[in-house]
Amino acid sequence: MSVTVYNKGGSGFLSAYSVPKGRSVTLETLTFTIVADGTAGIHRARVQYIDNAGNVVVTLDDLNDSAPGQTTIYTYGLFLNASACTTASGWAVTDALPGTQLNDNYTVTITAINDAGVEIAGDAISAVVLQVNDPQGEALANRPIYELAGATAV
Repeated sequence: MSVTVYNKGGSGFLSAYSVPKGRSVTLETLTFTIVADGTAGIHRARVQYIDNAGNVVVTLDDLNDSAPGQTTIYTYGLFLNASACTTASGWAVTDALPGTQLNDNYTVTITAINDAGVEIAGDAISAVVLQVNDPQGEALANRPIYELAGATAV
């Protein structure tokens, strides 16, 4: 069963979702917006899956180049193709997600980075929405799960 998870966002780095204890899920889609601050250079997004021991399982660096001050809407998803271009403010870009099983206490993170992979702390991350396939969620009512930043779905 797919459940929708919302996260309020943050700046620079965000723990977007933590898999509930005792569950195993697949992330189907992840949508978010980054508003780049005025830091010179290229602004991009990085999505990572972190296991419960703190090890990086997957790193997905976006290949689109956004300029300072631009707003970029990102959609990562299963079966999507990645785009790689220089964006204009307000553009929506796509990236591919791997069909990876995320076990309990795994975390999905979003980081605003420059072209060297260094976090840009001033970039604002917002409008975070995840669609999660949670086979054990069938007992839950078919309704969105609302979360605060860093919260865990139950």
